[in-house]
Amino acid sequence: MPRKRNPNSRPMTACERGNWIDTEGHIETRPPPLKRGVQYEIVITSMEKEPLEDYCAGATKDSVPCRVFPERMRPPPYEYYKYYARITGAPNVAKEIMLTKNCIRTRKKHQQIQKFIQAWQIPRRTARGIQTQKTVKQILGIP
Repeated sequence: MPRKRNPNSRPMTACERGNWIDTEGHIETRPPPLKRGVQYEIVITSMEKEPLEDYCAGATKDSVPCRVFPERMRPPPYEYYKYYARITGAPNVAKEIMLTKNCIRTRKKHQQIQKFIQAWQIPRRTARGIQTQKTVKQILGIP
């Protein structure tokens, strides 16, 4: 039997998503060459899946790809899940930051945004890195 969905469920607006990033999220910035793989991401955690699905529906509606992932926290029979909504890739993170930054209030999140912006001031060496840097700078409005 499929899970019943809340009839009041709807995609979140950019401002609602900004509030979720502010309270339950983290903007991760690991500029190259520190680590390969995902270097720029926004991660939001919750014990319930439904709000994160609404978060991702709103982000997708604003052309920002987002996915929800479960993580088992304890072995059976006492298991419960924690869920993650993740936005990965520098251009996608930049889009989400530009959409939500006016609704973010805490100093820590503003510092994480500044760290992300400063990471894109560093010159890139590869053709792919240079192209990504142009895209991110264009989205963020950086000359």
